[in-house]
Amino acid sequence: MRTAHSGAGMIYSHGGDFGDTIYHLPIVRAKGGGELVLYPMRGTSHGMSEPRAALIAPLIEAQPYISKVRWSPTGEGVILDVWRQHYKNYLNLTDMACEAFGLPHPPREQPWLFARPNRTARVVFHRSARYRNTRFPWKRVYEKYRREAVFVGLPDEHADFCRNVGPVSYAYTENLLQLAEVVQGCELYVGNQSAPFAVAEGLKVPTILEIGPINNCHWERVGNIHGWGENVRLPEIDELPGRLARSVAARGNGRTPIAARQLAALARAVRDAAALPGDLAEVGGGGSGFAKVLAGADPAKTLHRFGPHGEDDAREFLAGYRVVYHARPFAEATSGDAPRFSFVHVAAGADAGAAREYFWPRLVEGGVLVIDESGKLEDGRTDVIDGLVWVRKR
Repeated sequence: MRTAHSGAGMIYSHGGDFGDTIYHLPIVRAKGGGELVLYPMRGTSHGMSEPRAALIAPLIEAQPYISKVRWSPTGEGVILDVWRQHYKNYLNLTDMACEAFGLPHPPREQPWLFARPNRTARVVFHRSARYRNTRFPWKRVYEKYRREAVFVGLPDEHADFCRNVGPVSYAYTENLLQLAEVVQGCELYVGNQSAPFAVAEGLKVPTILEIGPINNCHWERVGNIHGWGENVRLPEIDELPGRLARSVAARGNGRTPIAARQLAALARAVRDAAALPGDLAEVGGGGSGFAKVLAGADPAKTLHRFGPHGEDDAREFLAGYRVVYHARPFAEATSGDAPRFSFVHVAAGADAGAAREYFWPRLVEGGVLVIDESGKLEDGRTDVIDGLVWVRKR
């Protein structure tokens, strides 16, 4: 396997079609990002072509870990298609490829695609001609969700769906980035194994998958329903999990290692503390994406970022929010007229003991201290939720 270096990380190449390309982006992200070359690989049923590369390139270029996307007649650098030599029937395409590169399986709940939400409809339908299941209850799905649904995909796919299932509005998109924005803006995606489903999986939108004959796109996660037959459960839209988690993950734009579910819980805690006096504080490296989630949850308050963050573009990314940067230790940075705080988050790797000692007296009544590791405080209620320790001051 050859490697090469560009000015912004490694060079990677992929020659498969849309879905395969999307499923293998977590490898690029796990290796630190870089440039992606799209090329025509031989021996695949649906290989990449230059016109098709132009359709997926805007989506890939929008990802924070991709420096550049370009077309080439041959592969360069790290060839991501090497997974085809290590095919394992019991794994999905991403896990299969990660094992081929000696990488762990990515977290099931963590998105690897990011797009601005276009709230065209609450439900998105798609059905391609491949990988169909005649037992899947499309008529029942249609009757339940059709009033709040649109169809994405190719015009002939939409015509086929209207003819065989029922009429539904069509959301035309010029490329896969625009399609991803519609999917990001929905609350439920329903479709068979296809490139739009790969987009929905990468965004971690709740999905109902029409299971086909190929068993390599199954993700066991919250909000993902596998439709094997007629009795598949069709959830109420308002009962679907993770709406806030997806919105805050999109706001973070991939600049934080914190899982979407944890981000949602943290953002909700900031909102709950909005009525309390006091500022917000972030101690340690949550990433500028996490800082934007906190600042955006209560824009009226000032967010204090303590410690070296090492992000040259963080200030530009957080422009428009009330953010104060403290390069010195918090005990020195806030000496004198130290502010009071309603919410403090101590990231993993920070000195949790020193942070507790300093911030606890400065936490307002009812304020919350959240720690990314085990720990307890006297005179406070401690709960462990999603791997975070929550302490509320009485």
